[in-house]
Amino acid sequence: MVYERIESFCVDIVDGDGFTEKQDGMRVKKGSMWKVDNKAVNVMGTDLHMEELTGMIWLELSKERLSTHFREVH
Repeated sequence: MVYERIESFCVDIVDGDGFTEKQDGMRVKKGSMWKVDNKAVNVMGTDLHMEELTGMIWLELSKERLSTHFREVH
């Protein structure tokens, strides 16, 4: 499934081991398109690992945040 961000928000930048590199360092832009990657390692311990459709950016979030901050488009 593909999800569209319905409003911008900021998230911490973390490394591949889950350590914070910069708080509120990345803005997830309204209208950006994302997919859940069930095969990826979840380094933050949250419900979902998502990747932007460009494949360049990933984030992890709760199912609750997915339902309130994204809308399903495909």
